[in-house]
Amino acid sequence: MKAITSTLAALMLALLLVAPALAAGEQGETVTKTFELTLHGDVPPDRVFEVKYLTQEEGSSGAKPKAIQFCGSVQDPGAVQIISRETCVGNGTVYTAEVEFQRGTRLAFQYFTLLPSDPVGTDETFFSSIQGPGAPGGPEDFETLDDDMVTSAWYRSGGASGSGQMPEMPDTGAGGMAGSGLPLYGRVALLPLAATWYTIRRRR
Repeated sequence: MKAITSTLAALMLALLLVAPALAAGEQGETVTKTFELTLHGDVPPDRVFEVKYLTQEEGSSGAKPKAIQFCGSVQDPGAVQIISRETCVGNGTVYTAEVEFQRGTRLAFQYFTLLPSDPVGTDETFFSSIQGPGAPGGPEDFETLDDDMVTSAWYRSGGASGSGQMPEMPDTGAGGMAGSGLPLYGRVALLPLAATWYTIRRRR
């Protein structure tokens, strides 16, 4: 009986040691980063909205950031994803883009909008992870992707923007500004026109 009891105890101990390893393996090698943008108010028909992102490894090697175009009637030929080829729509419209990364990736990102007819004059960063001046470089400019994550930002025509849920605002009011307003290694060219980061919530 003692031998059986000892064998069972040893088996239970082995299972307890193996379970965490199995759970870690189930997480997989990649995670999903979701960029979410909510547009409020009446958006001018010629405006384009994008998010640009860059991993710390890519930044160290001098690579250019990748761009995702949420919407806009003028298409960005440099975008790696185009979510909508239609004119941007406000009044609470939500645009989302998903990107797969290796678990543990360090990522910087920047939401911006512009008019393709005057990209330099109308270029506006309204939400960014960059904390200091210039290109991302310090550890505070990058988030670590250890799990599936969502970054939410909002923009209201007229200049108000922010992250997460938009606060209640009067029809003519402005909201708090978010983001550094700094370029992320320069802008992506829209057609032939050259144009010189958020609350995170884990998916449950």
